[in-house]
Amino acid sequence: MSAGNKRRAPRFEINKMVSLEADHKFFYWTGAVNLSEIGLLCHTKAGVMIGDKIFLSFSFEQDGPSREIRATGKVVRIVRLGTTAEVAIKFLKMESSDRIVLKAFLSTLKEPDHPH
Repeated sequence: MSAGNKRRAPRFEINKMVSLEADHKFFYWTGAVNLSEIGLLCHTKAGVMIGDKIFLSFSFEQDGPSREIRATGKVVRIVRLGTTAEVAIKFLKMESSDRIVLKAFLSTLKEPDHPH
């Protein structure tokens, strides 16, 4: 692993809609870029700041009907991209049943050959 790639968990490319709440405001994120067991990277116009506590949810199909995953996270990195931003969120709290479903979903995905 190179000095520039010190990830603690593999990241998987996804194309999911993610909804979140920060400071009691609802935002709808359409640009989920990647997902791991420890966090999520999104593109958004939402006005979040590093350190903001985020309540997020996303859903996917896993062996049957769609399953919603809910988590509490913290904004750990923001890269401004013109009118949008790339926002990294670290999961702080997730129900154990949701974590099991997340791990099962990630096991069906292929890790990209190159880091983002």
